[in-house]
Amino acid sequence: MNMGLSQADINALFPGEEPEVATPEVAAPPVSAPATMRTNDVQRILHISVPLTVVLVERDMPIEYILGIRVGTIIEFDTSFDSELRLFVANEEIGVGHAVKVAESFGIRLTNTKTVEDRIKAMGG
Repeated sequence: MNMGLSQADINALFPGEEPEVATPEVAAPPVSAPATMRTNDVQRILHISVPLTVVLVERDMPIEYILGIRVGTIIEFDTSFDSELRLFVANEEIGVGHAVKVAESFGIRLTNTKTVEDRIKAMGG
């Protein structure tokens, strides 16, 4: 899915600067036009939908076995039922968490996520 932004465009939105630490003797610089333009660029893309996937477990198996799968086949995995789930956006992992029940639905409670900048980069890749 092409959102009209190249990786360079997305990298320009978040140049990877270190977080600013305020010190009493140094005044904050005035807001410049480029920073405002970056904020406006981010605002323009916030409504775009991207695929979000939760991976319960993965396993490799021979094609011969896959061709033999029928209704009722049980496939065993070497992962505990309460293991962490992996959260992906546009095929890039952005976090991990545990399964939770939300009313009659399934959900994920995140225990770790990548930074906002890394998540944005994942969407542009």
